[in-house]
Amino acid sequence: MLFKVSVFFALIVTVVAGITLLPGFLNTITNNDQIKTMVRQPDETFRYFSLCKHDVQDVDRCYNAYSAAVEIAESKDCSPEGIALKRKFKGLVEHGSASVIDSEIKKECASY
Repeated sequence: MLFKVSVFFALIVTVVAGITLLPGFLNTITNNDQIKTMVRQPDETFRYFSLCKHDVQDVDRCYNAYSAAVEIAESKDCSPEGIALKRKFKGLVEHGSASVIDSEIKKECASY
């Protein structure tokens, strides 16, 4: 009986900690100024993340470059420039062939 109470108490503490701490943690990830800057500078982000794939010098900056690259790849911008960026960054962060990436982009931008 003591074991069940201990497990139940640990579960409650874990759930409460998750509910109170997770939103703040997610907020710091999505509102990172360095990521926002990298999204606005796609050429520099592409260059830097390409280097990070081979040699990581600054783990935090590489993670931010990856996050910015994913954000650019998943962008809803279906203008010709936006599609070109999506294609470039999907090739960088996804491991699909060019035809698969083009197919994904056509699906995402079909309504435009």
